[in-house]
Amino acid sequence: MKEKSVEYLIFREIPEKDVDRILTEGIIVSYNKDEVIFYEGSEGSHIYVILEGSVGIYKEDRLIAELCTGECIGEMGILTKRPRSATAKSLSKTKLLVVSENTLNKMLHKKVAIKFLLNIIFILSERIRILNEKTTKQQSHENLD
Repeated sequence: MKEKSVEYLIFREIPEKDVDRILTEGIIVSYNKDEVIFYEGSEGSHIYVILEGSVGIYKEDRLIAELCTGECIGEMGILTKRPRSATAKSLSKTKLLVVSENTLNKMLHKKVAIKFLLNIIFILSERIRILNEKTTKQQSHENLD
């Protein structure tokens, strides 16, 4: 796991000793295919890093995103303090690292916490960019019809 942790965007530019601490303090949870990880509208104070497998993100029972090993879910709940905006469900046998907001606050000093949050912002920005591209393509196809 040590060598692979640097490939996870959430751990980008965070010193290895701090990544090791996050991995040690977090809880590893396994899900079978089609198990719900969290429901839309539920309170969220945990971030989940996908260690193995894949997770579907559903809005009103419609699959809107598929995330795989190395990606994270639940980051919006930590940032916004609002209920979950979508349901997350395992699409295959999946292993997640679960880290609570309290654990992050206790163990991360400011410099690492800032990098961690910047990584979350980067991840969210990339997701928005991809959605914008999809929306633009979809609108272009609709205009041709």
